[in-house]
Amino acid sequence: MLEAESYPYHVIQKLPSILRLETDPKCIESIVSRCSLTRAVCTELLSTSLEEEAILKAARSLDFSEILKPGDTFQVRITRKRIRKEAFDTLKLEREIGEAILSRAERAHVDLRQPETTFLGAATRDRFFLGIQRAEIHAKPYIARSPRKRRFFHPSMMQPKYARCMVNMSRIRRGELLLDPFCGGGGILTEAALIGCLTAGSDIDRRMIKGCAANMKQLRLEESHLAVADARKLPFNRADAVTTDPPYGRLSSTKGEETKALVESSLESLSPILSKGRYICIALPSDIDIQEAAERNSFKTVERHLVYVHRSLTRAITVLQRV
Repeated sequence: MLEAESYPYHVIQKLPSILRLETDPKCIESIVSRCSLTRAVCTELLSTSLEEEAILKAARSLDFSEILKPGDTFQVRITRKRIRKEAFDTLKLEREIGEAILSRAERAHVDLRQPETTFLGAATRDRFFLGIQRAEIHAKPYIARSPRKRRFFHPSMMQPKYARCMVNMSRIRRGELLLDPFCGGGGILTEAALIGCLTAGSDIDRRMIKGCAANMKQLRLEESHLAVADARKLPFNRADAVTTDPPYGRLSSTKGEETKALVESSLESLSPILSKGRYICIALPSDIDIQEAAERNSFKTVERHLVYVHRSLTRAITVLQRV
């Protein structure tokens, strides 16, 4: 997402559910408007070992009077990341860090309902981080767009939070054209349109195209270019990025075509549509390997992430770059 929005960044550390990076604070607005799997954005104040003594020593060394003005209100919230509740007492630590803040910030007050400042802590298996929360991202809008709440529903439709994440992984920018050649009910196109992208989609199933149009219209996103078409013979001649979740499994129709062969043929169709340096983000069952087909059609793999769905399906989210 930061690449799409042209913000330079440097990754410091990747941890379970935590990403530490250096970047321009102006990017926070873009993160809030685009990111679906992020829950909070913080300015880091301290990083230390997980021992309570070390945490409190580090917290007491901070000058909170530079953060909180006299009369300001605050709260402290701490979350655990893959640590058992019995192994780490978050409530006790919240109180102790709160006391450290009160001792350094003149006439500051605790307010657990509507604080002006939230100090957010995160405990991992061996590290503790404390920061000032700059933004919180809520899941409610994505839940409101869940497949079963749309005008047209099909069991194969992707959850909006994953569709939005894939759109971001394609590095698409506002005002650019995103194509989904297997658009189905339009979940991916919806998420792209909501962040200001132009959209185009196709599906070989006419019923899906009608359903996609109905779902887009439901959210007043009626400018998408839709076509009943085979992904191997696309009616589009250009796109700035491609994001797609091709049909697979018993609930999706491939019109008799094996998923792997269908996807490999579609890559041949997509290659001339994308300019060099642009991206495809594609979701497939993890046991389908398209590496050779990608290279044969002038794509290289730049990312691959596994997402467990259920016992019989683990998705591989792969990002390909046109070279």
